[in-house]
Order: sequence, then C-alpha cells, then structure tokens
Amino acid sequence: MIATIMWRMLARLKSASFSLKVMRGGWRFVRLACVMTTAVFPPPMVAESLAGQMAGQMAGQMAGQTAGQAHRIVSLSLASDEILHELLKEKGELSRLVAVSTMADDPKYSFLSEHFKANSSYLPQVPARIEQVLRLSPDLVVAAGFNHPNLLFHLKKKGVRSLVLDSFSGLEDIKKHIAVLGQVTGAGTEAQRIIQRMDREIARRQHLRSRDSPITMMLYSVSGYYMGSDTLFADLLRQSGFTNMVKEKGWPKLSLEAVTKLDPDYLVASCEQKEHTKMMAMLRLDRGHQHKKAVAAGRLICIENRALYSTSFHVIKALKALKAGYTRYGDQKTP
Repeated sequence: MIATIMWRMLARLKSASFSLKVMRGGWRFVRLACVMTTAVFPPPMVAESLAGQMAGQMAGQMAGQTAGQAHRIVSLSLASDEILHELLKEKGELSRLVAVSTMADDPKYSFLSEHFKANSSYLPQVPARIEQVLRLSPDLVVAAGFNHPNLLFHLKKKGVRSLVLDSFSGLEDIKKHIAVLGQVTGAGTEAQRIIQRMDREIARRQHLRSRDSPITMMLYSVSGYYMGSDTLFADLLRQSGFTNMVKEKGWPKLSLEAVTKLDPDYLVASCEQKEHTKMMAMLRLDRGHQHKKAVAAGRLICIENRALYSTSFHVIKALKALKAGYTRYGDQKTP
C-alpha cells in the first residue's frame, strides 16, 4: 500500500526538471542529470514482482462470466504489455490488443517505446482505473498484483474477465506467464516459440556452471535495498553460472556494515555501458563499495534499466549482458 501511494505521488512529478520517475507497479528510480540511474526504492518491475507474489492466490485465475478467446484485450502492466504485443504481433492479430499500460511508451522501462517513438499513437494507453478501462469494452483485462483490488472486483461485477499474473521471482515464472497468455489469446504456438527462444539463450550461458569456485556478483544500490536470493536477478545469475552475494530473501535492507563485508567478484548496476566511467567514479566514493575488489579492478557490469528489471521475455537481454560483461573483464577474480 505504501509503495502504491508513493508511486502515485511520484508519477505526478514525471515532468519535473530533474525527472523523478516512478517505476512500474509501485516504485521508480531517481535519475540525476548525466549520471546513471540507481535504485532508491525497489524498481517498478521489481515492485511488480513483489506485489505479484502477494497476489499469488489470484494468479492465473480468470474472473468473470464470458468464456472463449478474447478479442478486445487491455493490458495494465509492462510485463503483459510486452508479452501480449509479441504474441499477437507474431499471430498477425495485434488489433486485438486495444490498450496497453501508461508506461508502455517510456524508453527507460519499456521495450515498446521504440514503436511509440516512431508513432506516438501506436497503441492506446490506459490507466488502471475502472472507468477508463470499461470505455474500451474489453473482454479480457490482464493485470498485475499491484493493480487495485477494487478494479478487479468491478471488472468481475461487470462480467469482464481478468487475468492476474503472479510471481516474477524467476525465469520459469516468466515462461509460465507467456504460456498462460498464449492460451487465453489462442496464441499457444506463438507462446511456445517465444519460450523456446528463451530456452536457447539460457542454454548458451549454462556452461559456466561447471566451474569449481563460484563467481560472485551483487547488484549495486544506493538505497540500502538489495536483490536477495529469491529474486529474478538471483535467478539470472544462477542461470549464467554466477552466485548472488546477497543471501537474504526478497529485497533486504542492509546496513552499511553488512554491505561493506560483502566482497563480490563483480558488481552489476543499472546503467549504459557509456556510463561505466562515471559509475566507477561514484563507486570509488561510496563507503559501502569503494574497498571492494570489483571496484579496485573496475569489474562493473552495466545493464540497461529496462532489461535488468524486465519481467517479460526481454529479461534475456540482461542474461546476455551478464555474460558479455563477464567476458569483457576476463576470467580473473583478483585485481
């Protein structure tokens, strides 16, 4: 609830000169001019993951009275925006996606933003408010756990089916969401193709698992909140043969002393590769990270924000970036 309130408050500041932006599902990053974006609160895609876990009982359940294949579909989250768009585009029936979330055009968070850059009215965008959603006459609304329960209640009351995606704590969750959305849209074949592409990319990076000693990594944070053992980030590391240094579950808030004691072989941050030098300068001034061996050796892996925190098949881009970053700095674990 607190996350939702903060998200709504910060969203109104989107046009501010220093560009405070709220991430999908509850939180966003604060972006300072010319400096890479770092997490102040669990980011939107991650907040969606956390909220989705709390909504687990609703996951995968179709509410409402209408059965059969959906023809007017509304998406209210970034994950479903990207998955539905890919499924229906491959099926040649993109017109069935009658609206996407209000963040679909944001290049910092959405892989659909390129379409909106080329055509600002590429797809209608709708806020998660019952009046605006009903005006579109949907026969299926795909929501996430952070969407207000009242919205789902009123959709059911009006006889509109709703699908709530559940946990986003691993790649298997994402593949399950793709399969479920493929089923309810009649795009099962397309869904399997997307899943198979993901599996091929995962398989290409699993050779690192055979190493005798683990290669450790952790996600850089300025907020004190870190991605723990049961997060999508931790699963990305596992699938690549790496080990997450943060063993606590969820998004634990670690003290400065606890962070200082963690000494991973590599640090990972939400940044573009061109921002690597600036980010390293920040790390050398950060009391919790300045003495880490990864900082001394310059072993920072930059992953673009929308890939690092993706909860759709685009998260595979983060998997690729992890391997590319590891390859860039070689196989040595000591400065």
